[in-house]
Amino acid sequence: MDDHTFGAAVSAPDLEGFLTDVLVPNHGMGGMMPVCIWGNHGIGKTEIVRAFAQKNKWQYQEIAPAQFEEMGDFLGMPTIENGYTKLKPPRWVPSSKGPGILMLDDFNRADDRILRGLMPLLQDGQLVSWVLPDQWRIVLTANPDSGDYSVTPLDDAILTRMIHITLTFDVQAWLSWAGTSGLDYRGIAFVARYPELVTGKRTTPRTLEQCNRLAAGIPDWKRGRKQLQHMAEACLDPETVGGLLDFVRAGGAGFPGPESILLQGDFNPIRDHDSISVWPVLEGVLRYLERQKVPPSSQELINLKKLILLDVVTKDQCLAVAQRLIRCRKPYFSTFLSDTEIGSKML
Repeated sequence: MDDHTFGAAVSAPDLEGFLTDVLVPNHGMGGMMPVCIWGNHGIGKTEIVRAFAQKNKWQYQEIAPAQFEEMGDFLGMPTIENGYTKLKPPRWVPSSKGPGILMLDDFNRADDRILRGLMPLLQDGQLVSWVLPDQWRIVLTANPDSGDYSVTPLDDAILTRMIHITLTFDVQAWLSWAGTSGLDYRGIAFVARYPELVTGKRTTPRTLEQCNRLAAGIPDWKRGRKQLQHMAEACLDPETVGGLLDFVRAGGAGFPGPESILLQGDFNPIRDHDSISVWPVLEGVLRYLERQKVPPSSQELINLKKLILLDVVTKDQCLAVAQRLIRCRKPYFSTFLSDTEIGSKML
């Protein structure tokens, strides 16, 4: 922690747990105290809140206060009704009962007069022209006031109207997320192998995902190294780009795909790497199996067993694979995991 962020420093899974604790205690709605999530750009603050709302089937409305020029943009347009001036709330204002989240994204990038004008909303959940409906909560995101961002300093009167937490980048949490998000296993392997190269000014979890999805269309990263370099330089810091190209040059991106492993038993490229680099390959195979709508063939199961029993695959990794297969709740995986050799490796 530093003087420019507030609250406990947590990883993405812990942030989700914190939101559950403060937004839905006892499976109901808690108080109206807004939650402010601090953290560097591109680290996933907004995406986590959006996913939280979707997972819980809550309503979700997102606005960026920095886009508003004056408080009238929040209060609404004045109209005359029965000889009196009345403000009609903007269209984005929630109107139905929650549960729901009103997200004020990049909150401290707004002008100071906007921030001061929003204090009643943070304090009481209402402005002069509208009231946040029952069971709606306010969540804000903010960048640190460290000199690296164009933000407006928040005084104590604003800060004490919110509860705070800071999201930090955790490589293992990102790898777990990436393994279930359809990202290219070669890019995941790079992050697993060189975690010290994946944070910077331009290299963030967001830009890592962008680069990964762009480069996924290159069949062979070694042969298409120039194309990969252009895509990486479009997204990442020079240090990260250099590390990625070195990783490819050394053969780190030469892993076979899930189909080659399961259908052809292509294990030779895997044997030469350490267990850290091999985990994304296991993730790719698991995703392939989980998405199959038909049971795996006997040959696929034979090759899956050979993969698990490779020396480079650790006991913990073998156990993690087994847990993922059990969660699929498919009888053929239960039969597969009853194999004595696989069981011996997990012990």
